[in-house]
Amino acid sequence: MADIRPDLLLSEFVDSLKERADKHFKGHLHQAFIAWYVEAEFGQLLWEFTDGPNDGGIDAVVWRRPDDKPSVIILQSKFCEKIGSQKLQNVAYKDFERVVNAFYRRQTFDQFLEGVAPEIRRIYLKAFKLLDGNWLTEKKAFRLITTLKRVPRLEFKLIPHENFVYETDILNLYRQFRRVWAPKAQELILSVHDKLSYSDSKRGVTSYLLNARVSDFKNYLDRNDVGRLVARNIRYHLSGSVGAGIRKTYENTPHDFWYLHNGITIVCDDFEERDRRATLTNPSVINGAQTLYAIDRSRVENSNALVGTRVIVRGIDSDQPFEDDEWLQKIIRGVNTQNRVHNYDFRSNEPEQVLLQTKLRDLSVFYERKRGEWREFRTDPKFKVSRDFRFLASDRF
Repeated sequence: MADIRPDLLLSEFVDSLKERADKHFKGHLHQAFIAWYVEAEFGQLLWEFTDGPNDGGIDAVVWRRPDDKPSVIILQSKFCEKIGSQKLQNVAYKDFERVVNAFYRRQTFDQFLEGVAPEIRRIYLKAFKLLDGNWLTEKKAFRLITTLKRVPRLEFKLIPHENFVYETDILNLYRQFRRVWAPKAQELILSVHDKLSYSDSKRGVTSYLLNARVSDFKNYLDRNDVGRLVARNIRYHLSGSVGAGIRKTYENTPHDFWYLHNGITIVCDDFEERDRRATLTNPSVINGAQTLYAIDRSRVENSNALVGTRVIVRGIDSDQPFEDDEWLQKIIRGVNTQNRVHNYDFRSNEPEQVLLQTKLRDLSVFYERKRGEWREFRTDPKFKVSRDFRFLASDRF
């Protein structure tokens, strides 16, 4: 997945939190933010929300593995949807300093515990007992995470500097996290030319074959990252002469584009047309990623080029994740049979491959689940320990 413009990264991150909030936290973005951070930073660990009245200034407690030092992480979160729009307030620093001081000594901890809601006292007491008495280790257990900007003079020295996590750190973490998981793409609007329809009575939906303006995709990619639209594809962008040829045709001989291009296949949840403009809900390009990467790099905003586009409608009531939908996987396999697609390419979206990549990422090990993925972020400091720490999906076969 190619790098993403800062403005698109920010909007995509907020969208991903909204998607998580609607699905798991009744729309509460601050809770979704904490849940995302725990997953992105620590992986699949047990943890507990403590955010609420009389929480003592602690929003979550993460239980790490027994051999981890420290074996518990105590989080305070300050979330603002307008990421980086303002500086973190003085009161936030003071509140968290009060928490850290409370755990520094048993006497202050007992006083702190008296003001905490009874239902969460056991959580804090367990966390306190897990800290081993060595403050060189214990001070690493406290972390203030926020989408706001840093105020250096307000940071206190009782915990390490890196345990203050600000908006830049959060977005860098999301930049890594999105390699494995990306939120649903925004609605895609296409001009409709020469449409044919296919009614599937068994599934109860209608799909379409149409000519679409390539510039509609180009305009969409000016506002949305291409990696998000092709996140369910079996491969990332592969370099070579093909992309250059696509871009050259789009820019210089747009009339030839329809003749020279095999077409684009899109799966979406819903297709709604009005005045020859179609709105695709939750679109995912499962064939044609190379085309999108090519035109995304073009400076030509408007072109007369048309491309044959097949739109497969899953049905708006379909709740299954793309990666778990066997029917969709068959379609992906069927439409990706050119350009030397290998057997392991088809394995890339299997749930266990996504899980494996997530687990290895937690260990700073890069697992190339999709062909071409390593090239896109091989300079990432998280994975620059050694070339020996890179594995490819094809190594399993």
